[in-house]
Amino acid sequence: MNILLISTNRFEEPISYPLGLSYVASGLERTDNEIEVLDLLLTDDYSKKLVNVVADLDPDVIGLSIRNIDNQSMRNPIFFLSDVREIVKICKNFSNAKIVLGGSAFNVAPFEILEYTNTDLGIFGEGEVIFNELINRFKREEDYLSLPGIIARKNKRIIFNNPIFIDPLDKIGFPDRDIFDIDYYIKKASESGYIDVINIQSKRGCPMDCIYCSYPFIDGKRVRLRSPKNVVDELSHITRCYGIDNVYFVDGFFNYPIWHTKAICQEIIDRKLKIEWGCDLNPCFVSKSLINLMKESGCTHAGIGNESGSDTMLKNLKKGFSVEKVVKSCTYLKEQDIYYMCFLMFGGPGEDEKTIKESILLMNKIKPHYIHAQIGIRVYPGCEIAKIGIKEGYISQDTNLLYPTFYLSNKIKDWIYEYLEEICSNDRRWTLNL
Repeated sequence: MNILLISTNRFEEPISYPLGLSYVASGLERTDNEIEVLDLLLTDDYSKKLVNVVADLDPDVIGLSIRNIDNQSMRNPIFFLSDVREIVKICKNFSNAKIVLGGSAFNVAPFEILEYTNTDLGIFGEGEVIFNELINRFKREEDYLSLPGIIARKNKRIIFNNPIFIDPLDKIGFPDRDIFDIDYYIKKASESGYIDVINIQSKRGCPMDCIYCSYPFIDGKRVRLRSPKNVVDELSHITRCYGIDNVYFVDGFFNYPIWHTKAICQEIIDRKLKIEWGCDLNPCFVSKSLINLMKESGCTHAGIGNESGSDTMLKNLKKGFSVEKVVKSCTYLKEQDIYYMCFLMFGGPGEDEKTIKESILLMNKIKPHYIHAQIGIRVYPGCEIAKIGIKEGYISQDTNLLYPTFYLSNKIKDWIYEYLEEICSNDRRWTLNL
């Protein structure tokens, strides 16, 4: 079969290598399949490029990976799915191929995206195993609508099969990083000031209950781990095959469970692997011994997903940790001379002038090297923030949450932009997502 895999992402901030589709490609049987990949980030005129590729390959199946729904900006929203809908339209006009949707964004709102793009088939959950089996069912002309994770529109009804989350993760192998132009991503990252465009996963799943987060829809609630040896084998493969010595762990957060994180660090140390790396940390699971081991194994930078500097807001957002935990985390990082960033999300339930000032004071106290601030919370289908928004009258039951929709506390909405813009103008560490 001729299979065309398309990375639909065209947004460069931040630049991010298409890891998910690399995993899907690695799971496809190569024996009697011709596989081609199209990265739409690499072309200015994506419509023309897509038409030419479809004409040349004459695909039997087209898989579209959708990374994000929008840019999560309340003031200047960019809705990415309009491009995806146009991509689907072009594929239909110039090919009779079966079109299959997937990716992290699709997992957030699968029913809505199928309808919006006028597509009839998608994979909910992890696609490495199911997409390959779907291809085999197509070949044998067998029923595929019973496969786990399949979402389909047929005869005016919706078919939805619960996904099977892969466990253990070691069995799916490494992502196929040869299918995309890795040099392009390295060059773009360098131009933008990023040092670790190459990403790696050590686990999937998120056990937390943050009211706004879509990660549980993408990776599931249950945490599934790769073995430390398998993770470091991939790190070694990256350095040996691509000459890359700086990577970023793209787990929801890297430090859970702590024993697993420590085991990965120790494996790097024991094998004397010379690599620098970064990650995101949850203050719930930070210890001094962990940070020391991270430093010894090559960690140079870390993001703290604190979202607020107010205990009131941390409780309202159901973050599961206190301001004290944030302070300790940053103290340990500073002691080891690890560059650390903080991420703030202003405007959640209960946010007011007092909680805003508490966040500003905390940033002045812990002095992160970089602070990324966002105003308003993007409301996604199924997240608790959607139920809160309906209850409080911010949105209605009929609001289509596929389109950029935000929760912003009425107590701050009239002055928060100007207030934070002034802070950003006076402190170069601050970046405000407008």
